[in-house]
Amino acid sequence: MTIDYRAGCRLVSLKAHCRRMRSQPTPAELALWELVRGRRLDGWKFRRQHQFGPCILDLFCSSLCLALEVDGGQHREARGVDSDTARTAYLETRGLTVVRLENATVFGDPEKVIATIREAIESLPSFRPSPRRSESAAGRGCG
Repeated sequence: MTIDYRAGCRLVSLKAHCRRMRSQPTPAELALWELVRGRRLDGWKFRRQHQFGPCILDLFCSSLCLALEVDGGQHREARGVDSDTARTAYLETRGLTVVRLENATVFGDPEKVIATIREAIESLPSFRPSPRRSESAAGRGCG
């Protein structure tokens, strides 16, 4: 067991599982990754399948403390909704902002997805226009 530096709780490292998940993304995760990878979204750096405490986040921007979660059909079932609610609450208590995106929207309306993410970024209390303007943008210190 290790102390996870991102959330301070005791857990078994999920690093190997994260690597497996990065090598086998869902089609929706891959489509979203293509929209934000390589600092394509206003210069913000996102990571795929990033461990945060006991959670593995689909996409994560540490500078913004922003998690992007892609939700398929299983997330609309009662068990999925309950799990997502608890997970989001956990992440928010640790300073993260969580944006949930439907698979269908990621595939069907990528412009809306980008607009939704930008809206979330601009509403953050510590929002700075772009990391390109200030490379020292350290974010809010999530986790």
